[in-house]
Amino acid sequence: MIVQIGSDNVVKNILVGEEVDDWMIEENPDDTFSIAPVSNLVVMGDVWYEDKKLTKPANPPYPSWTWNETEWQYLPPVTYPTDEITVDQWWDWDEDAYQADNSDPNVWVLITETPPE
Repeated sequence: MIVQIGSDNVVKNILVGEEVDDWMIEENPDDTFSIAPVSNLVVMGDVWYEDKKLTKPANPPYPSWTWNETEWQYLPPVTYPTDEITVDQWWDWDEDAYQADNSDPNVWVLITETPPE
């Protein structure tokens, strides 16, 4: 996968391939191109870190989440629940509840999907 990066290190385009061709550079002299590992999820608009060959999402999933350099991801201010759940359940973050009372540990809401009949 070839990543086209603007002068501001923001991903402008994602191209299929394993080699940067001369025409890419000639047609885009202000941009740089890098080969990204296939395992890296690259999204246009994300910030590219050439030394790591990784992207950082431009924005957190929620305003209260902060970037963790060690884990290389945005993390919530309240730890993800470790309660056991079933296959038709998942935990969902409630940003409104967190903003209303950030000392309330009940900002993770258990969602249960009703199977179709």
